[in-house]
Amino acid sequence: MDLWTLKEVLLDDCYDVHNLNKCEMIVDIGSAIGDFSIFASGKAKNVISCEYDLNRLSLLKWNIIHAKKTNIQIIPEKIDTLDLILSGKNTTCDLLKIDCEGSEYPILLNSSVPTLKKIKKIVGELYFFNDDMKTNFIHVKKKLISAGFTLKTWDNPVHKTICYFSAAR
Repeated sequence: MDLWTLKEVLLDDCYDVHNLNKCEMIVDIGSAIGDFSIFASGKAKNVISCEYDLNRLSLLKWNIIHAKKTNIQIIPEKIDTLDLILSGKNTTCDLLKIDCEGSEYPILLNSSVPTLKKIKKIVGELYFFNDDMKTNFIHVKKKLISAGFTLKTWDNPVHKTICYFSAAR
């Protein structure tokens, strides 16, 4: 799966970020082995990389060290809300990448609208494995719209129950 993830992120540009200009901060929730965080570190002054799976976390740390990236901060815990990450008064996020196997819904739903307004663009995956996820998508969509985002989705070419999404101002 790690090779597939590398293909999606680096070759297919599934998160539509290859044309991203230099920016201040990118947050990567669901960092896995660090492919996106390492790529993003060349685009941003600071990258916050969130991963809590111990096996992936050790690979994430190893990959960051061997890529000689010094602008990536790792948060080695499960994220329940963006409020804790973007709690600083002047903290803003140029890009949030969120791909955490269905936990996108509670993270976005638990985040306050003022926190969401600190984010310029969100990219990630959405999962539709069951009716709850389909209902949560409706709630997330409403919340993102109320925070000033326009939501766009596109199909995952391999999985019918997963789609990519982008929310931008």
